[in-house]
Amino acid sequence: MDKVEFYTIKDIKEMLHIGKNKTYALVNLQLFPTIKIGNKTLIYKDEFDQWLEENQNCKIIVY
Repeated sequence: MDKVEFYTIKDIKEMLHIGKNKTYALVNLQLFPTIKIGNKTLIYKDEFDQWLEENQNCKIIVY
């Protein structure tokens, strides 16, 4: 079985250089698969990396 790896909200925040609120708004847009375990939100690394590559020239507005 392949090992599935995840990013945390903090990882996404640091990679994109955005604030915590913007990070949560982005994740909650359901643009990429997440999994919630209790209060923790995890983002699938492969899916996020693919989404980021595909949308590198797009403008995404979150409030």
